[in-house]
Amino acid sequence: MRRIILCALLVSSCGGGSSSPSGPTPTTPTGPTLVSLSITASTFTVLMGTPQTATATGRYSDGSSRAVTATWSSGANEIITVDNTGRLTAVGAGMATVVASFGGQTASAEFRGLPDFSGRWVVEWRIIGCDVPARWGDGFCNVEGTIDGTLTLTRTDDRVSGTYDNGVGWEGSVTGQVAIDGTLSISGRLGSQRSTQSWTADLNQWRTRLSSTAGMTGNYRETLTLVGDNSQGTVSFEVVSGRR
Repeated sequence: MRRIILCALLVSSCGGGSSSPSGPTPTTPTGPTLVSLSITASTFTVLMGTPQTATATGRYSDGSSRAVTATWSSGANEIITVDNTGRLTAVGAGMATVVASFGGQTASAEFRGLPDFSGRWVVEWRIIGCDVPARWGDGFCNVEGTIDGTLTLTRTDDRVSGTYDNGVGWEGSVTGQVAIDGTLSISGRLGSQRSTQSWTADLNQWRTRLSSTAGMTGNYRETLTLVGDNSQGTVSFEVVSGRR
């Protein structure tokens, strides 16, 4: 009997054989989790010479959203580069996929690099081909050297409009568009009064690009019409250089 009592006392004092009851394990509070990422910008066209900044915005599990400090990269650094603040710089013409990464989420957006043809250009041109009726005289074809004209353009995204004065009395309105490869195409109608006769010139096949050395370079053509006579001729031109 004494042995049984002693064992009972030992178990009671040493706590052997069972553990004291405990409460529930406390949990650490957690905030809302990031569920998606998106890229926003004022425009997805980046003009050469005019950088812009994109923003990475995170959306969270509680429905809130906010700008985040993401890691940025460009899939075509020869067209658009991006730094660690989301600042985009166009260095070529074309499309580039820009990617933002944050908190295990990624987002991508397509941006276009675009040459900026807006402004007033002094266009130096020369004749490279001429085919007009002989009775018009040689004033249309015998132009020596180069002539300075003026091309004035305004831009809305990749579309342009404005006026062209070729420097020898022909002027009028033009409209056009910048292609994905950065080529500017414009067309329009120019008018001229030569002596007592009126002429129109349908400007077409204008194809120019921006060069780092000569500025605007390319070619265009004019289809000339003698008003009231409807006889026509064509003159082809080279844009030797164009500078703002």
